Amino acid sequence: MSNGVETLQATPGTAVPSGALITPGGQQGPTGQTGLTGAQGATGTPGATGATGPQGATGPQGAQGNVGATGPGGLPAYTLNSTSFTIPAVGSTVVVTVNDASWAAIGEWVWVAGAGGSGQAGALQITAISGNQLTLLNSASTPAPLSDAPSDGNLYARKNAAWISPIVSADAGNSATVGSDKLVYVPYRGPLAIRTFTASGTYTPTAGMTKCLIECVGGGGAGGGVTGSANLNFIGGGGGSGGYSRKLATAAQIGASQTVTIGAGGTGVSGAAGNAGGATSIGSLCIANGGSGGFFASNSAAPTGATGAAPGTGDLAASGAPGAPGIYTQASTFYGPGGTGGSSIFGGGAVAIWTGGSSVNAGAAAQGYGGGGSGAGAMNNTGSAAGGAGSAGIAIISEYA
Repeated sequence: MSNGVETLQATPGTAVPSGALITPGGQQGPTGQTGLTGAQGATGTPGATGATGPQGATGPQGAQGNVGATGPGGLPAYTLNSTSFTIPAVGSTVVVTVNDASWAAIGEWVWVAGAGGSGQAGALQITAISGNQLTLLNSASTPAPLSDAPSDGNLYARKNAAWISPIVSADAGNSATVGSDKLVYVPYRGPLAIRTFTASGTYTPTAGMTKCLIECVGGGGAGGGVTGSANLNFIGGGGGSGGYSRKLATAAQIGASQTVTIGAGGTGVSGAAGNAGGATSIGSLCIANGGSGGFFASNSAAPTGATGAAPGTGDLAASGAPGAPGIYTQASTFYGPGGTGGSSIFGGGAVAIWTGGSSVNAGAAAQGYGGGGSGAGAMNNTGSAAGGAGSAGIAIISEYA
């Protein structure tokens, strides 16, 4: 208020009292600037982990890793002649020193794992010998049971399916046992024995034989005889060979024994056909028939060759070979061969004879087993002669254990 006058600053929108002195207000100042944003605060605590999503598809299979080393406890270990060794894996070898060079003659050993009654055998083949050192190859991919294997821990020989007494049982180095594992040996896995029969008799199997291969050849037929005539020339026909039969038989089929019959060779007859050969047989299991005799030669008979033996009995039964035909001519002079004997599986057919001029000649005898004889000849001669004899048959039995 000045000099009793009230002075008011007018404020827009405000009522002014009567008599008041109004002064205009000042202008509004400019708007101030906005302040700067403050620094970001610290990161807050992470929230809880969300739920696991679904499993993705399986990826492709990776490459196969390397094969690990063979674990312990596979094949048995032994001490033989103070040399310790472990049976090698199939296809692998091990070198063993023995105290007796005669061991080197053994073609194959067998290791046996398990006590008597449950033994499993595997072959140990000797592949190299250097003095008393043997290189043994484990070739047994499929062990075979030896149900009768001894269980006393000594080293045994096995021959003809029988267990021989311990080898040097007092020598501790020959003990070949770890737990219930044993080491035994066999000579080899070839034939147990080969039995040959050239005369009839009885076949009694070798002890331990489990199978045998029987082979039989029948006797050969004789060549044909001859009766000559003047101004004519004849040679008799050759005899046929014996047949061949083969049979694989078991010990049960053989039994305690079998009768062996060896077919005889046919005999020649002067002025007549030759006799046939006989059959060779092992019981009724295997039979090979004999060859036929050669045909007679004369002015009234054509000297054709004989037929070979007919097939006999066996897993394989083959016929024999025929003899060659003879000769019949009307010339007064003739030189030539004829009437060859048939050869068996072992050969041996008789060669043809040579005749000429004015002569009479007997046929030639067969050689070997089961061959046929050759025919006799008469050249411009009235004499008679016999054909050559056939050869006897044979039986061969190869035994296996």
